[in-house]
Amino acid sequence: GGPAEREMGEELVRAVGSCINAAGAFPVKESAALLSRVDLHIGLDTGTMHLAAAAGVRCFAIFGERSNPGAWYPLGGGHTI
Repeated sequence: GGPAEREMGEELVRAVGSCINAAGAFPVKESAALLSRVDLHIGLDTGTMHLAAAAGVRCFAIFGERSNPGAWYPLGGGHTI
């Protein structure tokens, strides 16, 4: 997420307890480096999903529009849409 999602991320951190809020904290290169350290990215059809896929991370992605299946799926294999 970006700076606009920072407070929502803080709410999630308080609820979960053992995570970090990186929303709006890092430029693209540093975000990719952080994402490369995770085992799985769970999220929506966003730039973060594509960045995770580019960093070699498997994605579980939720898409709202299915009129053009495959057009915006993450690159690579092992993803669940």
